[in-house]
Amino acid sequence: MVCPKCGKNIPAGETLCRECGYRLESEPARRKAPRKKHRPIFTAPLPLRLAFWAGAVILSIVILSLGIYKGYYWVKSVRLTSYYKNHHMTEPMLDEITLSDGRPGRAITFYGEDGDLIYISELRQSYMIVAGVARVEIPDGTWFSLAPDDAESAEVVITPVSIAPSGKRTQLPPIEFTVDAPESPLKIISPEGGFEEIYASNYVISAQVTPGSRVLVDGLDVSDVVDYYGNLEVNVAVYPQGENVISILVETEHHKQTRRDVIIYREAFEIPMEIKSTFVERSTRNTVTVEGVTDPTATLVVDTPYEEDSLTMDQEGNFSFKAKFVTIGDNTVVFRATKPGLKDTTIAFTTYYLPSLAEYSRNAWRMDYAQLSKLTDTWKGRVFLCRGYFVETLSYNPFVIVWNVGSPEDPKYVVLKNESAATTFDAGVSYDAYADVDGQYRWNDKFYPCLVARYIDRTK
Repeated sequence: MVCPKCGKNIPAGETLCRECGYRLESEPARRKAPRKKHRPIFTAPLPLRLAFWAGAVILSIVILSLGIYKGYYWVKSVRLTSYYKNHHMTEPMLDEITLSDGRPGRAITFYGEDGDLIYISELRQSYMIVAGVARVEIPDGTWFSLAPDDAESAEVVITPVSIAPSGKRTQLPPIEFTVDAPESPLKIISPEGGFEEIYASNYVISAQVTPGSRVLVDGLDVSDVVDYYGNLEVNVAVYPQGENVISILVETEHHKQTRRDVIIYREAFEIPMEIKSTFVERSTRNTVTVEGVTDPTATLVVDTPYEEDSLTMDQEGNFSFKAKFVTIGDNTVVFRATKPGLKDTTIAFTTYYLPSLAEYSRNAWRMDYAQLSKLTDTWKGRVFLCRGYFVETLSYNPFVIVWNVGSPEDPKYVVLKNESAATTFDAGVSYDAYADVDGQYRWNDKFYPCLVARYIDRTK
């Protein structure tokens, strides 16, 4: 082995150089790998140190910004609360509302002494406090240009001033809120749900908009038919092609455009047939006249009750007949045009038939609870006067209630499917319910007579 210091040979097994005295490490120590020491971050390579400190600075800025943001609104809230508390005033209330003309808006309710004025410079208007309050209703569109289609929202700051009868002015704390750019109000009345299937060549679309709005229906400006209250009715052509898509566009000042599409469906028949007027949904009369036009070479067949001598059809295919309603409630009328070699054209509609109270009650039987309980199925459709008391509501859709046609000491229960205009009932008050027998209903593990109530009113 050679000495690393003087270069002389050292005999095997010795650890000390005889020439220079240099002491050698033992063999295991020489083979042992040196332990790698962790370098502190401040002695790490420059890129690593820069990345570390940059991350630390960014994290500190984020934490500090969040703290400032939270602290600002906390201090602001404390100051507002303190101001109104020190001045013995109630803080204003801010609510989102819908104005009477359908526009969205905000309502600010101020509280104070009667006779004081609240002046809002942003609106250039004063409001007097009466009975302790002054309510300010502001349309959301107030904060936007005439056509804000590119705007998304506005940050609003209102600086109210309280003015006492003596003339003393008190600057109230500002009220801040965010308003989204509102859309032009549009309510589709018919077709309900935006879809309807018809059998006529035209249809009346009904809608409600803000008075003064510009309205286009399929590109045609119909603004002139909008009435004082914002109601709109437009007659549109409907073709036998399946779906007829009708576009409605509304432009209200300071609001975004609103567009809605409705679908009027009219099937394409092999035997052409259309109705001259829309079908009635409700009727107090037991007949309705149906008029239309079809292929004059086709045969018209009415499949539901009608007055037989009323069916007529001329050489041009114009037909007419009187459909009869034989059931109180829903009645379906079905008729069709037939022609050899072609598929029948069938039209059906449903009308809710309810005679007037005078006519309906004229046929009412006095309550015979014992016989009614036994002959419920036999007496189906028979009208009864159910004079009694409200017990409880079983469901609202459908509206089902329990009725006591007896007395508190001797109750006699019936279940009424309420299709009358009455929706609320007072306990302990006697009511007259005119109803027709429908069947039985299970309540509290027992079956009771079930009737459909068409008219309900307090006993006179």
